[in-house]
Amino acid sequence: MIFPGVVRLLLAACAAPGLPLGPAPTSTVSAPFEAHIDIGGRGLHLWSYGAGSPTLIYESWLGARGETALPLIIRTGASMRTCVYDRANVPGGMSDPAPAPRTSVDIANDLRAALRQARIEPPYALVGDSFGAMNAIVFAGQYPGDVVALALVEPLAPDALAAMLRALPDPAPDEPADIERVRRRLTSLLTSNSEAIDIPASERQVLRAARLADLPVIIVTANSPLRDWLPCDESTTAALEKVWRGQQRFYDGLSANTRAIRVDAGHDILGDDADTVSAALLDWVANTGVRVVDTR
Repeated sequence: MIFPGVVRLLLAACAAPGLPLGPAPTSTVSAPFEAHIDIGGRGLHLWSYGAGSPTLIYESWLGARGETALPLIIRTGASMRTCVYDRANVPGGMSDPAPAPRTSVDIANDLRAALRQARIEPPYALVGDSFGAMNAIVFAGQYPGDVVALALVEPLAPDALAAMLRALPDPAPDEPADIERVRRRLTSLLTSNSEAIDIPASERQVLRAARLADLPVIIVTANSPLRDWLPCDESTTAALEKVWRGQQRFYDGLSANTRAIRVDAGHDILGDDADTVSAALLDWVANTGVRVVDTR
């Protein structure tokens, strides 16, 4: 985890000289801050670093706290405002719990409420990492006037988990331990994950939302997408990777203004090569046609 002293150092590094640290201001936010935002009887814990508009908002992978974006924050917070948060029900997160099961619509609505309460105004450039891509797409579909660009980092696609399960050999009493482990992990993500997310319902929401006209979209994929989270024998890995890449092609038609890059990394691209990803995201925002404005 990020210890409080590290958080303070990061906030100070991104803040303009003389700006105080503390709770969210009551007017439009330009100073870095950390705050527990009331969204109607529950609190969502949110961090904002840097300054400027549009605001880069990071949606983490399934089960991950907002602090997993630390490599991104360090590299983008000096150029534009970067906002991260803990979703409700993330293990060890600082946000209040929410009734389960949850869906991407619930998550998008929580985020929108927190941003409005914190006076972090649109426009937003959303970065969705793995499962976070589903939430980002639903947010963009529900609030199209708020979103000027969308980045999908190793995005989890609708039906990807179920399709990979179908690609595994039939269960057998003597099946290899690595295949049994992969089957158990995919099943857990799909049916009993740590955030109590209803994945099938969220997938249906993405399918309904996923036509985003000419919204600028960048898709960042990995050369070895399964090596760090579904390690298995060579032939099974090849079969699963083929399914994973096939499912990700769903996102190619998301917008008429879509481009893609591939990074020499595993599924945790941000952890493996934060420099390349951050540079690509900054370039992506710069080329959206939306001027980055310093609001300090």
